[in-house]
Amino acid sequence: DNLRRELIANVSHDLRTPLASIQGYIETILMKEEQLSAEQRRDYLNVILRDSENLNRMVHELFDLSKLEAQQITLNNELFSISELVQDATIKFKKKAREVQVELTTTHEEDAMMINGDIGLLERALGNLIDNAIDYTPEGGTVHVSVTANDEVLRLSVQDSGVGIAEKDIPHVFDRYYRGGKKKTRRSTSTGLGLAIAQKIVELHDSKIYVTSEETKGSEFYFDLNRAEVSVS
Repeated sequence: DNLRRELIANVSHDLRTPLASIQGYIETILMKEEQLSAEQRRDYLNVILRDSENLNRMVHELFDLSKLEAQQITLNNELFSISELVQDATIKFKKKAREVQVELTTTHEEDAMMINGDIGLLERALGNLIDNAIDYTPEGGTVHVSVTANDEVLRLSVQDSGVGIAEKDIPHVFDRYYRGGKKKTRRSTSTGLGLAIAQKIVELHDSKIYVTSEETKGSEFYFDLNRAEVSVS
């Protein structure tokens, strides 16, 4: 019951904030329509668009998380290269990293490191970890995505030089909406659900995301996936 009440309170707050902003800017445009310059009107509309996109993203992520928690997601498993996963997940964040002056780098082998899983869901999980790392890394910092391997498993790691996480907060970082004492380095569009969604996706692949961190010295999130046996004809 406490968790349910906390979730409802957080959802209500996060939905109310963009809705209030949208309403306020629309009211301003309507009341001061003849006084606003074209530039001011465009700025207000851009804010409305941004808050609408955030609201839409939040609703979709709440829906996706509820399906993941109810195990209503069917995996579309296929054989694919781990380097393909890393490339697809990181390329989407190159622009964001560049805009906030964070260096995003990768290390992965181009050989036959194959896994069997849902590449779409795993790309989303890895992407959520990358996005989170960028949000908590100051200008001039680094985010590094790497793959290491042994005979049985492949380990995917996202390591950043960001603000780090207090030891007392580490056990809760995958809780929905948990904020603790953690502070982003810049305004973020995060819904607070990304890490929870990533953990649920990885759990569907019989694994778990782990985190090591130290305040002011950055964090590392990582998880292991079983290597797939590839027959050689």
